[in-house]
Amino acid sequence: MRKIIHVGMPKTGTTFLQLKVFPELDRLGILNYHNDVSEIKDLVIRDEVLNEKNQKKIDLGLDNFPDESIHLISFEGILSCDPRNWRTSLSNLLIYFGEESEILITLRDPYSYLRSLYQQMVHQG
Repeated sequence: MRKIIHVGMPKTGTTFLQLKVFPELDRLGILNYHNDVSEIKDLVIRDEVLNEKNQKKIDLGLDNFPDESIHLISFEGILSCDPRNWRTSLSNLLIYFGEESEILITLRDPYSYLRSLYQQMVHQG
């Protein structure tokens, strides 16, 4: 059984993937897309805002799936926005989801990211 945790950093197309691609892969039976991230949001808020550390694994209810199944969770806010904290964030992810989890982080070239952010701000006024 594979657990893939997709962490889309800002402006990397994560919302498009979550709305269009991942649900379609789930519908086709290629993977099981878990889009209820409320428990994950609670852990992130407690960790980042309230500074409460949690050593608890997140229960995805995988007991009902076959051993060869692939599970995907995608959530933008699961890593700290401060790049200096990536090691701590990664360590927390492995605690929450288990050491056997695969962490997939999408990044974007900094210049392209800043240009896109600027264009979005101009567009929004």
